[in-house]
Amino acid sequence: MILCLGAAGCQRIVDRIRDETRDRDPPPATQTPPTNTPTNTPTNNNPNNNPQIQIPGLGQLPIPFPIGNPPGGTNNNGSPNAPVDYASIAPAPAGSYDNTGTMTQAFLRQETFQVFSELVQNLSAEDRAKIQGIPLRVAESPREVNAAAGCTRGRRAFMLITSALLTLSGAAAEAKAYDDLSGQRVQEQYYTNTATNVRRQQPVQGLGPGVIPMPLALDARKLARQRLLFDEQVGFVLGHELAHHYRGHTGCANGTPASDQEVTPEEVVRVLSNTVPLFNQPLELESDTWGVTNVLDAGSRRQGGRWNEEGALMSLDFFGHLTRLGVDTLLLGIMRTHPPPALRIPWVQAAANNWRNNIRPQAGTIPGLPIPIPLPQGFPIQLPAPPR
Repeated sequence: MILCLGAAGCQRIVDRIRDETRDRDPPPATQTPPTNTPTNTPTNNNPNNNPQIQIPGLGQLPIPFPIGNPPGGTNNNGSPNAPVDYASIAPAPAGSYDNTGTMTQAFLRQETFQVFSELVQNLSAEDRAKIQGIPLRVAESPREVNAAAGCTRGRRAFMLITSALLTLSGAAAEAKAYDDLSGQRVQEQYYTNTATNVRRQQPVQGLGPGVIPMPLALDARKLARQRLLFDEQVGFVLGHELAHHYRGHTGCANGTPASDQEVTPEEVVRVLSNTVPLFNQPLELESDTWGVTNVLDAGSRRQGGRWNEEGALMSLDFFGHLTRLGVDTLLLGIMRTHPPPALRIPWVQAAANNWRNNIRPQAGTIPGLPIPIPLPQGFPIQLPAPPR
């Protein structure tokens, strides 16, 4: 049985996803069917007449959306809104920010590798054995907001994250940390401006000098929280990509990682430009589930600030800005291969709520796919077999 909590709210989500997917895909050519061909073939996929949405390559997909607030409540963009416990967050390290309070590029890269290490160490022994030693490479790509789990031509595993994604995550973290203290909406304006620049194929920029005014720019609470928010965003992205490897999606994570020498610039370009078939979108949802679970597992064991799903929702919110602007999928690789953010946000929320209720991901099967997908509780979905 498919459930939807709150008919009006559910319909708003369904309408939003329809709008986003309409922006991403060209409308089909209008055709007049032959008079002897029925235009509406009945199906048994939706016996309860639930609201349906269209995901490219997946046909009609009945999905229940968790409209109700998760434990602790949510704010308008779905992030946890419990008061920030600044006393529990470790101070920002010396040298991690410049004289305007912005995290330096050198620190963002150093911190990314630290987050990656924590995620790996908090996987199960079985999963960790599959990906131990996989190299992470920062790809110098100022326009491409992306990350990838890749395989060399020799079938050795590696991972990529672009410099543009680090810049975006760092600036968003700083803006949000400032907004939390000041009540302003700098993060929202930054996402809108950056999405517009991406649409124009311009490089991703940081906030810029003077956007965050003194004295809050150098306030110790803001400096500590921006680091935590950066970690959570990058943690979700890397956790998602790690899941592609240890869940078997790539087929090359078998305990023999690529060497640094094998991850050539040509391999980096090939992986970032590769278009994954759209019927792999269910596996993106699986990676979202395991990715946020990995972040929460690792975060629960940290000292100096626990991670939650707030960074994941921040990152997905940015991609929501892109879809609402109608960014062409040809301009951004990640938009070609992932479900719309309006689907991924409630999915991630459901997975995080399950984690808080001690419910681990459970694998359910999708017809035609050899790899089980973990379905968050409250998300019993029916998927058609992928096209052959």
